[in-house]
Amino acid sequence: GKLRTLESQRRALLAKPISAPVRFFVDMVMGEGSLSHATVAELSQCLASWRAPRLLPLAERRRDLLDQRLHLHQEQRGQTEGPRKKEIQEVSRRLASTEEASEQISVSLDSFWEEVAAISDLSQELQGLGLQVPQELPDPSELKRLFGEWAWNLNCPVQLLFGSPLQCAGQFLVEVLKELGAEHSRELFVISVIGIQSSAKSTLLNYLFGCGFATSAGRCTRGLYCSLMESSGRTLLILDTEGLMSLE
Repeated sequence: GKLRTLESQRRALLAKPISAPVRFFVDMVMGEGSLSHATVAELSQCLASWRAPRLLPLAERRRDLLDQRLHLHQEQRGQTEGPRKKEIQEVSRRLASTEEASEQISVSLDSFWEEVAAISDLSQELQGLGLQVPQELPDPSELKRLFGEWAWNLNCPVQLLFGSPLQCAGQFLVEVLKELGAEHSRELFVISVIGIQSSAKSTLLNYLFGCGFATSAGRCTRGLYCSLMESSGRTLLILDTEGLMSLE
């Protein structure tokens, strides 16, 4: 019974039309047949221009709320109850609301690839069950090839862990990374940096290796990102981690 319900839900998801923004993204990357630095740069710049004025006031509000909560915690230190408890709860509620608003606005090229990966995984799963897949869905193998170009040829960062609680990316990414590993079967060197939140870890990796990890005022890395590249005949896997000691 549960399996039939799950299958029915998956069919319903697949029957939904692809959203206009995702359809535009798919048509653009598949229409060219091959991705270029110019295309990626133009898309990134357009999204950054859209995000920046919307995220800035939210980032300022977040900093103010974190300062307020820290101050209230310091005043109530050592007390399980007290006059500040309700104030702390209210500030925490407003902080959570601000974080949620920021997440909704933080649209990046990763966001589009996440949607594409989910569509591809669902399409392949239904094919495995012998179910017909709507013709409007893009070819999963072609999407994986293009994503491989994205990750390897263009050195674009790839998100490995995301969400809260953290979860691993799906089969789409696993198959792409396996294919890249088969094509570039050299010794793999893993490089990462770990530190407290907002200590410029992403900026440091970008400066040292030219990774292209997203950085901006008030932005913190969420989850785990990687960037693949070659250097002196070696394959490098650069990991950008979520910061430690977050007040959240």
